[in-house]
Amino acid sequence: MCLRVVLFYGTGVFDVKKWDTLRQGETGAWVGIIGNLVMAVVKISVGLVAGSQVMLADGVHSISDLFGSAAVLVGLRVARRPPDGCHPYGHARAESIAAKLVGIFLLLAGLQVGYSALATVWAGVIETPDLLALWTALVSVVVKETLFWYKVRLGERIGSRAVVANAWEHRSDALSSVVALVGIAGARMGYPLLDPIGALVVSVFILGMGWKFVREATDRLMDGAVEESLLRLMKRVVRGVRGVEEVQDLRARYMGPMVLVDVKIGVNQELSLSDAHEVAHRVKDTLMAEVKQVSDAMVHVDPVEPGVTVPHGTKEGAEKISL
Repeated sequence: MCLRVVLFYGTGVFDVKKWDTLRQGETGAWVGIIGNLVMAVVKISVGLVAGSQVMLADGVHSISDLFGSAAVLVGLRVARRPPDGCHPYGHARAESIAAKLVGIFLLLAGLQVGYSALATVWAGVIETPDLLALWTALVSVVVKETLFWYKVRLGERIGSRAVVANAWEHRSDALSSVVALVGIAGARMGYPLLDPIGALVVSVFILGMGWKFVREATDRLMDGAVEESLLRLMKRVVRGVRGVEEVQDLRARYMGPMVLVDVKIGVNQELSLSDAHEVAHRVKDTLMAEVKQVSDAMVHVDPVEPGVTVPHGTKEGAEKISL
């Protein structure tokens, strides 16, 4: 009767170089903070002076963006902290918490904008906005769309969901400025009701974006599974590692912007313990090198006959060795 050995390999230590990319996210957050602060002050001031409800709503939206960028900045700074005694897996979930806060800010802003618009319609006192509001809305569209493309490319490059969420805040602000532009133009053409109606449309859009980010961030905080396309990529990478006979199971979860992997592989049962350990080592190193999101991997090794797939759950009583 041959001795079956189940081997686990995983250091539990993150690749520090990968986390350094989050510094770039902090720069993007500062750009967003400064840009949103300027636009919020300008739009609210113009909304008050020009008498435009939809411009005021747009200004409130920019304030939510400002708080969102600040939340992303704090979250990314905390996420870059290395593991310690109290947080052995690091602080990466701070990034997901930041993304959730961004969504909450959007929800609150959407409710406030919608309430103000409905109150204006109910009161029946609707002013015709000044031309200054029209030009301000046009400038806002250009500025916020520029910030959107800058942030979304940055977030995708460094793999930060919080930065991408913040980018979509800019896009939602740009679209709300488009609605403001239409509402103000319509009001000046003799349809003043279009101004508060435009504010209502903006509020619905803000609420939709806020709910989307709260739901996604909550899923990540609850260890929701990664995308199927990413799982297929990781399985393909593991199968290509020399010494791997089969991939019996592979699970992954997000830890902030990074991914933690648990993979179960089969290796030739004739291999020595040290050789099996080397295969596990190669699997981990290859995953971390070829899949940029992967920051750590736990590799579980089972002995199998070459070319024969061993069903999961048939190794009760196997001796387990942790390295």
